[in-house]
Amino acid sequence: MTFLIQLLMVGIAQHVLIAQCSSLIIGIMSACCQIRALKIKLEDLNEQINDPAVKPDTVHESLGEIIYLHASTKDYIRLLQRKAAIVYLSVFVTCGGIVCSCLNVIAEDLFNSANALMLAGTFSVLVHCFFGNTLLIENDSLPDAIYAIDWYKLPLADQKAFKFLLANAQPDAALHGILMPLNMGTFISIMKGAFSYYSILSKEKAK
Repeated sequence: MTFLIQLLMVGIAQHVLIAQCSSLIIGIMSACCQIRALKIKLEDLNEQINDPAVKPDTVHESLGEIIYLHASTKDYIRLLQRKAAIVYLSVFVTCGGIVCSCLNVIAEDLFNSANALMLAGTFSVLVHCFFGNTLLIENDSLPDAIYAIDWYKLPLADQKAFKFLLANAQPDAALHGILMPLNMGTFISIMKGAFSYYSILSKEKAK
């Protein structure tokens, strides 16, 4: 029975999840690159603010481009979340099932082929949590990059726009698999649960 469950899990992972998960990981990397590009534009804006040769209209246009880019990035992350929620839930359920099934086998015999399958399932969860955590870190550093600009040298109208940009950059850009966020904290929780499950199985087998 355990073998059939493993076979079903592997079949789902190979034919359904791999392509979708790969595209979503690329999407997360793209979102991180957009945030980094936004930080570069902020640095360029700061140079324009402190350059007397640059006209205020040019600075205003650059600020408008940054606001537009930030809004587009947030829309992209929201789209990614809507597309990814079900897929990431499937990843957690499938890989969790693979790990639990393998632990049932490993509890009886520590050295067998189930170790490789369990490591593959664990690695899949790790990769998704890692990239989700990377996006979270990139976005968390954005408000600091915005506030580091010499915004007080801008005209009053641009300062107000800058204030809205800073406020809009505050919320986290965390991705969620419906039941749990996609970050390293979730991965650690899953590993703790797997270890507890293995400990219980080992004690039961030892009786």
